Amino acid sequence: MFSQAGKVGPAYCTGVGKAMLAYLDDVTLEAALQKQAFYQHTQFTHADAGSLKTELLQIQADGFSYDREEHETGIICIAKAILLKGRPIGALSITTTTALHSLDDLNEWKQPLTQAVEQIAQTAKDWQFPTL
Repeated sequence: MFSQAGKVGPAYCTGVGKAMLAYLDDVTLEAALQKQAFYQHTQFTHADAGSLKTELLQIQADGFSYDREEHETGIICIAKAILLKGRPIGALSITTTTALHSLDDLNEWKQPLTQAVEQIAQTAKDWQFPTL
């Protein structure tokens, strides 16, 4: 399994990547999307910016992002952005395999994921961030 804490993966096909993309301002999002290769890792990977943007709107509405075997076959996750003043500073995910859980099972983890994200955001509120 590729997914590991601290490992970097493509934003357009990972739960944490999409969670953070969903909360970028329009200019920053467009710049980020232009840098994406949209390589088809699996049959479920977004092939273009249009389909990804549609999902990003859903993520904004729901507050949760999913990796539906988009980066690796058999790997799914639910993710949530860590926001400070409406801006993403990171994201947290719970990852599993389709052998153990279904996509519907991921929804059972919304509450503990939200609690963890809120605790991190609360801790981070006094951190000093560089101006981008």
